[in-house]
Amino acid sequence: MVENYATICYSDDNFRGMAKRFGKSVSEASLGKLIGMLSYKSYISGRQLIKVNSKRTTMTCSVCGALTGPTGWDGLKVRHWVCSACGADHDRDINSAMVVLNAGLGMSHERKAVKVKAA
Repeated sequence: MVENYATICYSDDNFRGMAKRFGKSVSEASLGKLIGMLSYKSYISGRQLIKVNSKRTTMTCSVCGALTGPTGWDGLKVRHWVCSACGADHDRDINSAMVVLNAGLGMSHERKAVKVKAA
């Protein structure tokens, strides 16, 4: 990934909280290790790794930025939704990834600068 992309954006998720709520499978996925490896490789390759606040990424429309997506615990079951503001069709995961990318590139949402240090 680092070799192919100059900028990598990722959502700042709480893996410990997710593991407590959803079980051991979150820990077994080793997402924290993946981010650590990306951080190291980005640093030595001179690439940019951007951490984006994951709050509201699944309910924000990636087209218009309106907060019209499904909300609450019942909203987690909704995998496909239509923005009531602009009418755009969204797959929940793809839309969230687009919101993270847009935020990382400085187009919308929230962004945190990450200082990558050598491991």
